[in-house]
Amino acid sequence: MNAFVCKFQEDSDLLFTLFDGESHKPISENYVVKWSRTGIARDIDQFDNNRVLFTDLSKTDLSIPKMYLVCYAIRIGAMEMKEHDSKRASITTAMLTPSSKKHSQLSISSSGSFNSTEYIMRRPFGVACKDLTPILHKPDDFRGNLDLPFMLCEKDTLDGTLRKLIANKDIGKIDSKMAVTIEVLQGDIKQIKEDFPRLLHTNVPLARKMGFPEVILPGDVRNDLYLTLCGGEFARIAKTSEKNVEVTVYVCNEQGQVVPGVMSIGPGHPPIDEYKSVVYYHDDKPKWLETFKVRSTRLLSNFSY
Repeated sequence: MNAFVCKFQEDSDLLFTLFDGESHKPISENYVVKWSRTGIARDIDQFDNNRVLFTDLSKTDLSIPKMYLVCYAIRIGAMEMKEHDSKRASITTAMLTPSSKKHSQLSISSSGSFNSTEYIMRRPFGVACKDLTPILHKPDDFRGNLDLPFMLCEKDTLDGTLRKLIANKDIGKIDSKMAVTIEVLQGDIKQIKEDFPRLLHTNVPLARKMGFPEVILPGDVRNDLYLTLCGGEFARIAKTSEKNVEVTVYVCNEQGQVVPGVMSIGPGHPPIDEYKSVVYYHDDKPKWLETFKVRSTRLLSNFSY
């Protein structure tokens, strides 16, 4: 990633993924760029080094009729970009944890009123995408610069905004964009590191395919559980307006103790103890479609979901 041309006032997480436009599903893990409101990476390790290697793609993957590079922009801040201290809002927190009977359990609790200027949330900001199919179908390797049109979510969901971009409907004039450099490389990780040391001279994160590659190399052990938070329906209480719903996911052992550091948003972001969903404003039927990963041999051998 080279630049992000857009007007915004708060820090953001930019989640890049390879996306199957036919089945409308992500192909790879997310690569997370921690972008600051000043227009540069806010992680010192990513400063001037926002790069990732998408791996494990087979010939079948590359023959997908429509493959997109998609970026979801998640704003980190209050409910509104400009909030006043006198404003109050309410939020419902949903916690997804395994129960002692080894299955997932969803519990809902409401935190009542809170100062929206103090409560930090992950809020939908916008989506950028670009069709990579012409590049991937070239007979030779490709290297070049691309601009990804960026569209604000407005009142739509991240997934709904992506669908508009892919269908090229109701998008109007788009002035914002992301500038990226794409390079297509042939071979496994070991071969690429030997052939292209100029690209992998630093500790470049790997965004793996959400599934096994066609050839599993010796020593390549994976025990990953990918969870997709799809959506929910939450009843309106009395005559109040719809709630602002946030889902928090923990991984717990059979004693109910939280197991730290076993979840991941994606490479480029350190392991997390809990996953918090995006919060949609006054939506009692939110559709998140957010995917994250649980990675632990010990956990997955002891639990079923």
